[in-house]
Amino acid sequence: MNPHAVGFFDSGRGGLCIRDAFRRECPDESTVYLADSRHCPYGNRPPAEIIRLSDACVKRLLKCGCKMIVVACNTATAAAIDYLRARYPDVPFIGIEPAVKPAALRSKTGVVGVLATAGTFGGRLYNETKAKFAKDVTVLATVADEFVTFVERGETSGRRVAAAVRKRLAPLLAAGADKIVLGCTHFPHLRPVIEQIAAGRAEVIDPSAAVARQARRRLEELDLRTDGARPATHEFLTTARISDNRETDMKIQGCVFDFGGVMTTSTAMPDRVRPLVKELGIDWRILEDGFAKYRRLMDGDFMTMEEMYDRIFADGGVTVPPAARARIIEEDFASFLFRNERTLAWMRELKARGFRIGILTNMSSVFGQKFRATFADFVATADAMVISGEAKLYKPMREIYDLLRERIDLPAASLCFFDDVEANCAGARAAGWHAIRFVTNEQAAADFNALAEQM
Repeated sequence: MNPHAVGFFDSGRGGLCIRDAFRRECPDESTVYLADSRHCPYGNRPPAEIIRLSDACVKRLLKCGCKMIVVACNTATAAAIDYLRARYPDVPFIGIEPAVKPAALRSKTGVVGVLATAGTFGGRLYNETKAKFAKDVTVLATVADEFVTFVERGETSGRRVAAAVRKRLAPLLAAGADKIVLGCTHFPHLRPVIEQIAAGRAEVIDPSAAVARQARRRLEELDLRTDGARPATHEFLTTARISDNRETDMKIQGCVFDFGGVMTTSTAMPDRVRPLVKELGIDWRILEDGFAKYRRLMDGDFMTMEEMYDRIFADGGVTVPPAARARIIEEDFASFLFRNERTLAWMRELKARGFRIGILTNMSSVFGQKFRATFADFVATADAMVISGEAKLYKPMREIYDLLRERIDLPAASLCFFDDVEANCAGARAAGWHAIRFVTNEQAAADFNALAEQM
């Protein structure tokens, strides 16, 4: 048994797909992820330089006490895995290579497309695997270095991404490829776009889960699994520096604010409804359960507020007279109209300091009209805004974060989100943003300043 963390490194944020797959495979294991964003991308660098950079990453992870290291980068695996295993014989390493073998074995057309970087295609592992398992199929190698740039910018959807993916994918599909191998750990971040353009004509193969399973098996073979006595921790490190002034840096450029509980002094739960519910003799837990089940659907305009309350009361087995329901809805609206003037002052201060300001909120399109009128000065401060009901989306759906990012026109890694609901913060982090749970203005500002200082 070994309680120490498993280390991961990549040229940037791409390898997070491997780290995340490992966390699903081994939820009790701690991790340390190192993004060598200062030197991203690796794909067009000579092998000797990639070995030097990889060695530096390994040294840093070993200083963190990592018990095993996953080279979560196809290019680094191709260039440096043999060197690393020879230099650190006591350290178990897990590498990654394009999944040519399963693609070749499963192809029905005999044509397989591989998307990767030039460094990967020149590596020993790729060419040995291709020679051994793809003798009877045609393998079409396509260099797609620009995909790495998109992912590092946090740009994983939109017209530009779709156009770039279509340009690389079209020749492969036209040649009859029925398997598309993602041969760079940055590329799974674009998988939804790739699958949309493939439109069922080809299966997209992502090796992340297979790598995670191999890492688990290796830990078990070496008796390095944690005993689970301590909660798992997950650390993210980067080599990026603000002074580099590069797109891959993590400098905060935009601040995005939720509405309820952030711009208002009320919480996400409409507290003004409580007295009416109590007056009607209804157990408040019926409302809590109903809000958890239906409120986001209402916020996304998939049902009206009237329909939401009708379903809540029906599920709870209670009958509410129409007049009482109308009063409840009126108080529900009113619960969110108490302005937090300190948040408005903070938004204006941040804007004056050069940050772009965004608003991302779950609310129906009907309430959105009231919001625009009552909070017009908040809205005027924002450079971009997404209201869930108008977008037919809701937090924490990934698409709503991507939509705001497109509108504010900043990389995901440069955005910081403030929300009073942790699930929504988690959704922002999954989209590549920074996120701070908002409890008070003082706490949120202090946490933001600490984050900015780290970067």
